[in-house]
Amino acid sequence: MNPHPQSIYEFGPYQLNTSKRLLSRDGENVALTAKCFDILLTLIESCGEVVTKDDLIKRVWPDTYVEEGNLTYNISVLRKALGERAGEHQYIVTVPGRGYQFVEAVKEYGHAAADLMEHTTTLATQPDETFKEEEPVVAVEADRLEPLRDRVVVEAEVVPHRGVLG
Repeated sequence: MNPHPQSIYEFGPYQLNTSKRLLSRDGENVALTAKCFDILLTLIESCGEVVTKDDLIKRVWPDTYVEEGNLTYNISVLRKALGERAGEHQYIVTVPGRGYQFVEAVKEYGHAAADLMEHTTTLATQPDETFKEEEPVVAVEADRLEPLRDRVVVEAEVVPHRGVLG
C-alpha cells in the first residue's frame, strides 16, 4: 500500500498509528502482519461503509492475484488480534455476499495532533523564570486534543501558578 500521511486513529482501547504502522491497546503494542495492518487501515478509513472483498484485495494486494481465502484468513487473524471471539464482531462485521465493515466509533487525529500526542508539550517562557502568585501559565496536554479531519483544535485552560517553573 502507499504510505499514508501521519494519522492516529483511536477506537475502543486501541490506537492505530499510520506513520509507525503500529497498533496498540492501552499503550501496549499488538502484533500485526503488514497485510493485517493494511486491511485494518482500509476498513477504518471507510468506517461505517461496506468495503467489498474485491476492493480490499485490490488495496492490500495490488498487482497480485490473491484468492478470497487469503483475505478471509487475514480477517480472522485480525479479529483475533483485536480480541474478538467467534460470533462476536465488535469491530469488523462480515456483510454476507458483499464484504466487510468496520463498525466501532473511530476518532482520527491528523498529523499535527499525532505529533503532539507523541511529544507532550508544555508551553511556558523560560524554565527558570519566577512568576507572581496569581500569574497564569498555559499548559497544553496532548490528551486534551479534539479530533477534527485536517485540523487540530486544542483545548487549554489557564491556571494560576504558584512559585517557580523548573
